[in-house]
Amino acid sequence: MSTLVPNRVKETPASARLVYTALDANGPLEREELIDETGIARRTVNSALAELRERGLVEAREHPADHRRRLYAAAEQ
Repeated sequence: MSTLVPNRVKETPASARLVYTALDANGPLEREELIDETGIARRTVNSALAELRERGLVEAREHPADHRRRLYAAAEQ
């Protein structure tokens, strides 16, 4: 886990910061795991992931066990 939150994350809505922090602390997570971990609504998690990906702060990759699923991870800074 990184102890420093990138400035680009600080400029995002609180929900995006929460999603980023969960990914940074726990490593790659699926969308459902993010919903459980953060306690925020699916729609809000979706919006947060979209914003974080657009800013290059989060990466999506195929799940190794099921290529239909995605894992999300904090991008290397």
